[in-house]
Amino acid sequence: MAKKQEVKKAEIKKPVGTMFRKHVLPENVMLTGLIGMMIILALGFFGTAINASWAWAFGLVFGIMIVASFVSMSPVRKVK
Repeated sequence: MAKKQEVKKAEIKKPVGTMFRKHVLPENVMLTGLIGMMIILALGFFGTAINASWAWAFGLVFGIMIVASFVSMSPVRKVK
């Protein structure tokens, strides 16, 4: 009877390091984010080609893409 309870406890435990899984983004995500950010900065903030609210919106999207690509390149920390 005691052996069955020990087996159930062992099944519940998760292996170390599987709490968070990180997926590597392709290089195209960073390249698209950088090129898009440069275009938006040139057209939206320094020029008057597009409206400032659209420039902020696209800048936010491209900024999130850049941050996500940097996060996916960072090393994974092992959870103990």
